Amino acid sequence: MQKFRAHRLDVDVYLTIHFELLRQAEAHGPLSRQERQIFDTSHVRSTTRIVSLAHLLLEARGNVVREVKKIDPEYGATLEAKMVENRAAYREEREQRRAEGKPKLTKDEKIQTAIERVSKTLDEVRERITTNQLEPTERLNVALEILAKVIADREKGAEERIVSVHDAEARKGKKATVTWDGRKLAGNVSGTAAPHRRRSA
Repeated sequence: MQKFRAHRLDVDVYLTIHFELLRQAEAHGPLSRQERQIFDTSHVRSTTRIVSLAHLLLEARGNVVREVKKIDPEYGATLEAKMVENRAAYREEREQRRAEGKPKLTKDEKIQTAIERVSKTLDEVRERITTNQLEPTERLNVALEILAKVIADREKGAEERIVSVHDAEARKGKKATVTWDGRKLAGNVSGTAAPHRRRSA
């Protein structure tokens, strides 16, 4: 069984990998050319919970801050304090709008506010790495890439949008009228039909 993210591979590359896997399966015994072959794809749902886009941005930033704390606890604590300040500022603004009878922030306004705040964290951490003030681990680099991708996903025309920071390979899929968060699964099944059995008298 093969598992690929939708649109990750073009047709030529996918087929090259697919037939190489079939060749290896034949060489090692699980596959026989004399048996009937069935090939199809299906969607596999991710087990992660669905969150709003604004919340997804904040979760991605939280992962970066946690990884920074493991490397530089003092600087990580500073970033964490800024996160707390942001949450407090958001609640204060929400209460003020309510007291003044103003409408709630729209979905797009919430997303834009989140982008502005998490982008500052991304730029700041990257700057520290560039100036050798912070030695990144592989986990921090991954967290930074995910945060950058989640931000970029909000741009017009963006494709392959991340739907969860806990399952960064999952994407939004659509088949006819059905949508899901997950990935495509390609399967190749081989086997011979079971012999017909006559009923005993």
